[in-house]
Amino acid sequence: MVKIKMNNDGVRALNEEIAGKITTVDADLRAKPLLGQPVDEIKEKAAAALGNIGVELPDEKLTEYAQSISDGNDFEFQLV
Repeated sequence: MVKIKMNNDGVRALNEEIAGKITTVDADLRAKPLLGQPVDEIKEKAAAALGNIGVELPDEKLTEYAQSISDGNDFEFQLV
């Protein structure tokens, strides 16, 4: 078993790295012609893209995110 300890700087750096990756995935998804597309189709693409960087969203949040892409609205990710 391994134990990992991080100070606040380590946590902050990790959060910044993850946030940067999520921002890149979001920009890539929004650059595609997905505006007005069915939410279920966008959910599949979003889940795959986020999964590639190790991020999973609960189905409810994934649906909200896909809807925001379809509608062209902003979405706020919360790293907790």
